[in-house]
Amino acid sequence: MPDHFASSRIKLAWAKENLLPDLDRRIREFHNLEPYAKIIEPDPQTPGWEIHKIKLVQPFPEAFSNLTGDLVGNLREALDTAGHSIAIAANSPKTKNTAFPFASDVSHMAQSIGRSADLPKEIQSLFCGFQPYRGGDDLLWALNELCNGKKHKIVTPIGTIMWQVKVLLKDSVGRSPCPIPIGGTALTTSW
Repeated sequence: MPDHFASSRIKLAWAKENLLPDLDRRIREFHNLEPYAKIIEPDPQTPGWEIHKIKLVQPFPEAFSNLTGDLVGNLREALDTAGHSIAIAANSPKTKNTAFPFASDVSHMAQSIGRSADLPKEIQSLFCGFQPYRGGDDLLWALNELCNGKKHKIVTPIGTIMWQVKVLLKDSVGRSPCPIPIGGTALTTSW
């Protein structure tokens, strides 16, 4: 019996064995160059607090965008290829509209299912059950957005991490009169 999902498996394996390790290696190499500056600013909203930032002083290598685009493209193509394989395995008379039905949000899901019209209804329901839209499975939605970004514009993922720290000071008898904020920290990275 043929493996109908061989093509999808190959795309996933290629991404895992080649693209991901290459991207990881390049990110580590870039990080080792210390391509950032540490910036400390007073927090205008909370007197006595500081905002700690890490600002990139070197541009991200072009390879980051290319590898990220290839990686998400392979993952997205694996889903679409799986749909096509299902249509063939189910002996569907048509196999043109077998794409995985991504949508911008839940209100557009019914419209998006048209991309899977040649799949059996049970598979359409299964695909919809994955909630591939913003507010449903945000990871699937983001995969589609990144993939579309590769096709239509430069992939520019942005990540932000923020945290704040408070310290309790104690007087000479061990009492803690009040919490004293000593810092707020923000890390913003964009590429």
